[in-house]
Amino acid sequence: MHEPPSPAKNHWFSTPNPLALQIPYYSDSEQLATDLAFNPLEGLDLASLSFTEIDELLIGEKTPLEPTMQMIRTALTWHGMLHAGLRRRNPNIAKARQLYWEAVLHKPNCKTHPFMSPTRGISVHVVKGTTGTGKSVTRQRFCELLPQVIRHGANSVAGWEALTQLVYLEVSISHDGTRGGFLTNILVQIDIALGTSYAIDLPRKYKTVDRLAVATVCRLVAHYTGILFLEEGQLRNLVLSGQADLMQTFLLMLMNSGIPIVFLGNEAAFNWIAYSQDSNRLYTTPSEHFMPAGAIAMNAEAKEEADMEWEAIAKGIISYYCLTIPINDPEECKNQLRNSSGGIPRLALFLWCMAQRNALIQGQESLSSIDIAFVYKSSIYKEHRKLADGFRYRKIDLFEGIEDVDSELYDTYWSSVTHEPTDARQAPTQVQTAQKGESKVDETKNKAPAKAPKSGRAKFKAEQTRQKNLDAKRKELLNDLPNGDMRSSGLVDNHLKSFQETLDATRSKA
Repeated sequence: MHEPPSPAKNHWFSTPNPLALQIPYYSDSEQLATDLAFNPLEGLDLASLSFTEIDELLIGEKTPLEPTMQMIRTALTWHGMLHAGLRRRNPNIAKARQLYWEAVLHKPNCKTHPFMSPTRGISVHVVKGTTGTGKSVTRQRFCELLPQVIRHGANSVAGWEALTQLVYLEVSISHDGTRGGFLTNILVQIDIALGTSYAIDLPRKYKTVDRLAVATVCRLVAHYTGILFLEEGQLRNLVLSGQADLMQTFLLMLMNSGIPIVFLGNEAAFNWIAYSQDSNRLYTTPSEHFMPAGAIAMNAEAKEEADMEWEAIAKGIISYYCLTIPINDPEECKNQLRNSSGGIPRLALFLWCMAQRNALIQGQESLSSIDIAFVYKSSIYKEHRKLADGFRYRKIDLFEGIEDVDSELYDTYWSSVTHEPTDARQAPTQVQTAQKGESKVDETKNKAPAKAPKSGRAKFKAEQTRQKNLDAKRKELLNDLPNGDMRSSGLVDNHLKSFQETLDATRSKA
């Protein structure tokens, strides 16, 4: 457990908070990144496993993760939202305690349902992106670092005999786009976490959806829900359904509850925002857009960033290796995975595991990049190939029929750039090249060895260092400027001085 910092005394920010005592703090981003990283095979003796047990590892669910810079930044945002929300609702502060009870004891009626928030602000984060780019695995790893439920004993200062605290809750927005379906999902997930029976009891007591909606939010507030993750938000859920306006009104009420909320969805998930006059509320925290590695890298600097991002992604994927003999061409495997997946982590993991499975069944003890290319061309990858090739070759027409890709967005970046080969489906693969017997020329001979790209964690740290150095240089420059230099006194000071002189002159004339 990471200990909380010790802020200045005699300030609301430093008031002891029973809600946060069992929730980790992090001294820096590197510490959080280390905790986010995950290798499901770590500590497992693969040599002791049977053939079918190895196959189980390759075919079953797996979530290896080496966090990228974006994943680290996203998790830091959630960490900040969680702790800030609990600090604002600290029951050891009299005003927060008063607002809490006003919210919990609120009695809805069938005509109006104004909800009294236990805080005076909202905290919302939007995370969107192409399916398989790491949104859900980042959320999953973040939640695994937290206790979901904390059971408190008597606390006279906070004002309770006992309290069950819900640290986080993950809920899918109903596919039918109805409030009733959404409320049922929320109550069922609360019951699973806490062992309660709200999903049965509340609908019996509150017969209308309006009353049930307020009662559901009251339960979330009553258990001091720390952060709420809402997944699967899509245009058809929130706009095209017959209850679109009602659903959006409920979501806005939920935002106003004081509970930090994270919306996660695909690239077309939040088109409904354009229909809401309160859309600005959805971006109170800078949003995150997860894309395939290098999808919009249009210059050398951006391509370097994309290479570093892919290095972290590939490191996590390749660590999930179940065969006897280590691979002898890791760099070629990384390149083949990137090309064949279009930079989409989930597709790369699928290719990697299916290539190992083929090798296992055929009695191979190791793997090469050609094995990955073979899976890419096989029928089991047919349903994924268009999506992967669309990003690899930057061809918008390959996204036809794929609803969760924002084709217009990528067309904006790609339309002025020509790429070869023009037809992704005619592009040669390593399998075809190997079958033709073509030999590869070693272009790296007599060249200095390339530096290994930094991982997402190292990149995050390097960016922080660069920013500190830049700030130091700016400060040094300002200290060396002569008196009167506008850069030293600042544009604002100069404009204010000029404005004051004009004002004085006007007054003297008057």
